[in-house]
Amino acid sequence: MQNWGGNVDYGDRRILAPKTLEGLAEAIQENQVRPIGTMHSFSDVALGDGLLLSAAGLPFEPELNFADSSVTVSASTRFGELALFLEENGLALKNMGSLPHISLAGAYATGTHGSGDTNQMLSSSLKAFSFIDAKGELIHYGIGDENFDACRLGLGSYGLWVSVTLHVVPTYQIRQDVYRQIPWESFYEDPKLGTSAGYSVSLFTKWGGAKIDQLWAKSMIGDLQPPATLYGQSAEGNSLVELAPGVGANLTQQGGVPGPWLDRLPHFRLDATPSAGNEIQTEYFLNRDAAIEAMREINKISSLINPTLVISEIRTIAQDSAWLSPMKQEDKIALHFTWKNERQSVSKAVDLVERALAPFAPIPHWGKVHHFDERRLALRHEKLSEARATFDSLDPAGKFSSEYLRILGVRS
Repeated sequence: MQNWGGNVDYGDRRILAPKTLEGLAEAIQENQVRPIGTMHSFSDVALGDGLLLSAAGLPFEPELNFADSSVTVSASTRFGELALFLEENGLALKNMGSLPHISLAGAYATGTHGSGDTNQMLSSSLKAFSFIDAKGELIHYGIGDENFDACRLGLGSYGLWVSVTLHVVPTYQIRQDVYRQIPWESFYEDPKLGTSAGYSVSLFTKWGGAKIDQLWAKSMIGDLQPPATLYGQSAEGNSLVELAPGVGANLTQQGGVPGPWLDRLPHFRLDATPSAGNEIQTEYFLNRDAAIEAMREINKISSLINPTLVISEIRTIAQDSAWLSPMKQEDKIALHFTWKNERQSVSKAVDLVERALAPFAPIPHWGKVHHFDERRLALRHEKLSEARATFDSLDPAGKFSSEYLRILGVRS
């Protein structure tokens, strides 16, 4: 058994997914446990000794609270499934990630995000969550509780999430417009012109050329119209733009055609293969004032990394308060790398990227491949030791701990 991208091996172990809270609690009481979701993480975050345990056996059963503008649902629910339910009821999530295929709990536990100058990472929509702890007891945390911001990004290191309560908004429509061949120098001169061109913006490129391949601006209908031209380039008229080999047909509709939020905010359709599959991903977060010089450094090593690179994506994410969030201190720009599934070549490429970015205080994505350890992470996450103490106190016997979490400094 392997993860979604094919770079993490789980061996011949099976996933246990009891259909009741009592069954999950009993499994935790009797075993060393690693929580597992849709296996989309590219790091070893879900690896560890003992039982692979999933909450996916619990019923979907969403509960709407219109007075509180919230929905409560199983934590193992995939974003795309929840989105369909919300849309049927005239509601929506504020933001989504690139893939609607991933689970809520897995996305929140690793700090998954979408894009947008004013959009925070996805767990910022959380009002509350419940999990089963190492004793098999059901614990509930809500906004304002002491451990809420410590635990809403916790890498599955202290318990198994079973339900979440999310803030929802009235449904809305989005259009996607694609601008091709943006000159790097024009973007360097005024990056905010591009990153603020829509409600959610992504730039895609391979490094080293004179131009950025594509800029996708996802604009909310009824808000500001997308610009007719951006950095001197007009919007593409085609409904689908090829992103990487074999990916084009999997994309959500483009070409400025309005559609429901759930069919435009993600890059990929729920009923299609997410991205290309058989790949490895890496991502680093940088302070916005350092990002341009960092990109210049990556462009300098393009000839060394491009043979292993499928595509890079550049996104912006707003600051939030989760203790282990890469955006805890300030707004960030993220440099994302989708690599071919060639582990040795990727390891060398990641070394090169991390060396190039080192002067700019990069922070790695918890769910993607990187070479950071506790010493380096402690320099970037000021609350790492406090988070570790919190997780250790919730699970003193180390039932949810693993060698990888100890390397990261998330568990003792």
